[in-house]
Order: sequence, then C-alpha cells, then structure tokens
Amino acid sequence: MTPFGHLPAWAPESLCMIYAAIQCEEDEGDIDLLERLLTDERMEKVWQSINRHAPEIDPVYCGPFQESLYILLSAWLSYPTPTQPRNARKALYKAIADSARQLAALIKATAPDDQSNMLLKSFSRHERYILEIARCADYVSEDFEYFYCPYSGTANHSENSLSTTQTMLIRSINHYFLERIKQPLWQTTALLVEVVLNLPHGTIQIEAVRGCVRTWPKRPENL
Repeated sequence: MTPFGHLPAWAPESLCMIYAAIQCEEDEGDIDLLERLLTDERMEKVWQSINRHAPEIDPVYCGPFQESLYILLSAWLSYPTPTQPRNARKALYKAIADSARQLAALIKATAPDDQSNMLLKSFSRHERYILEIARCADYVSEDFEYFYCPYSGTANHSENSLSTTQTMLIRSINHYFLERIKQPLWQTTALLVEVVLNLPHGTIQIEAVRGCVRTWPKRPENL
C-alpha cells in the first residue's frame, strides 16, 4: 500500500483524502481500486483529460467530479457478473413466481374442514409465506433491468467474466461522460478501464471502445 505522503502530485486531492481516511480506517472503500486510480502512471493522462473537460463539481452527485467517478466505479464493480443471458435470468424468476403460486394453491387445498386438527391447520399457514416468495419473484422479474444494472442493455453474457465486466465498464463510463460532459473521451475511457481492471497498458484500443459502444443494444435511461 502506497503511503499517503508518497502519492503523486497529479493525484486528485479529494480522492487522496478518501485514501487517507481508508488507511486510517475512518472510512470504507475499495482501497486497491483507489490506489490504482491514484498511482498508476496511466491515470495522470486520465485525470488531465477529465480536468480539461469535466466540471469541477458533478451536477448530479454535487461533489468533486473525480470523487463521483470513483464512487460510481466502485458501485458498478460491486454487482456480480452475470452468469446467464438476461432473458434467461428473467425467465427464471418468472418460473419461480409461477411455481410458488402453484405450491400455495396446493397448500390452500390442504386446509382442513375440521379446524381442530392443529397439525394440518399449522401446515396450511405456510401458504402466505409461499405467496410472499411469489410476490418477490414477480417484483424482480418485472423490474429486472433495475436489478440487472449496470449490466442492463447487455444482450448476452460471456463465459469470460472479465470480458463481460470490461464491456459493462466501457459502456457505463461512456454513458457517464456523455451525460455529464457531453463528450465520449474515447482514449480516456480506454486507459481508465485498463487501470480499473488492472490490465496491461495497450490491452484496450480506442476502436474497441467505439465498437463496444456502437453495439450497445439498449442504453439505460438513467445512470
């Protein structure tokens, strides 16, 4: 771990303060990600580009732009990489809801005519818990794009989880830059994704970034 006093001069001050707080255990955060954002040599160009084009304060986050970007990167990476195509995952929750309702109906059919039978009466009470499972599964299925965020709009998953995460990050960062500063910053995005995923320099080319964005089947309405 890089000592706070050895951080490079180009490192954003707001992120340096967060880094110091995490080191002192006064704050929580992804210390490994933050250290790469503050020490990887490629980030000097990234922060220079962002400082030239971005506002000092993120208009939505209402805090330093660099801090907003770090928080969003941490949030995006906190979501598990999908292991199934989106439609298959959505159908799974729908099947759970349908099965739960069928099970609840069967349990309801066991309700005893003679309410003095405590064993059967107790068993029939499980119906409401099964219906709660159906309700929750319906909720996830109906609002699946929200729960799938930030992988919403990704038509297919990849057997290579790194490839899937790389695609998600490129599209999310591109959307963020276009929303906040009205520019795609292709080279900045390529370098930033390399650093975030700890990839060797030159792994991601600008044309690959452009191609990834062009093939985005559905952009999220809200970041």
